[in-house]
Amino acid sequence: MKKISLSLLFAMLSTLGFSQVDSTSTEILNKEEQTHFSYPQDFPGNTFRFKPFMVAQSTLSAEYEIYSKSRPSSFVIAFEATLQQTNTSDIVGGGLEIDKRTYFNRSLGSKKNSETMFYISYGAKYNHYEIDYTYYESNYVPYQYDDYYGYPQTSQKYDPIEKSGFFEFNKVSINLKVGVQFVAFKKISIDTNLGTGIRYNSIKDKPETYGSNFTYDAIYRQGIQPTIHFAVGLAN
Repeated sequence: MKKISLSLLFAMLSTLGFSQVDSTSTEILNKEEQTHFSYPQDFPGNTFRFKPFMVAQSTLSAEYEIYSKSRPSSFVIAFEATLQQTNTSDIVGGGLEIDKRTYFNRSLGSKKNSETMFYISYGAKYNHYEIDYTYYESNYVPYQYDDYYGYPQTSQKYDPIEKSGFFEFNKVSINLKVGVQFVAFKKISIDTNLGTGIRYNSIKDKPETYGSNFTYDAIYRQGIQPTIHFAVGLAN
């Protein structure tokens, strides 16, 4: 009976030992097959990026991203400053945007010291604009002239009166986006996303005083609008 008991005990210990070795081997294999970097050791804690395409709207824009300790999420704070001066208008404005991002745990692609990550985000944006503009009021003044036969005649000519105006408005936006971020050499960050949002302006009617002014048309748009984002910068 003692021999049978010892044999059973030995068999149980052997099975437990092999199970432990097999479990350890599996963990090592999974670690070796891992195709994404761990969080947050392999990545910086924050990134500063510039939005170059916003210059087309006479706007300087930059964003600062702060990653959470576990890195599957982050907060993005963006700032805007708009200044445009033309012969008929001066546009001055600023904005603040805050986004909450959630990253997928696994990467779209990984290489040494670089990674491409997919995320979704939602947030809100506030802008304030002040616009000085010049417009012309219709004005007709009488004048006299001699006709073909030398007889005096009276008519009117158009002599517009130049006037100046001012108005300001606020804009609030709520956005939902999906995007991709590429981090190269743990320093260079390229970020792009697409989405949609709802924009609301504090003035109902758009003053038609600027013709085809691109900046004014862009900042005034409201309703359901698409969003396109591209930024590049450095990580710390």
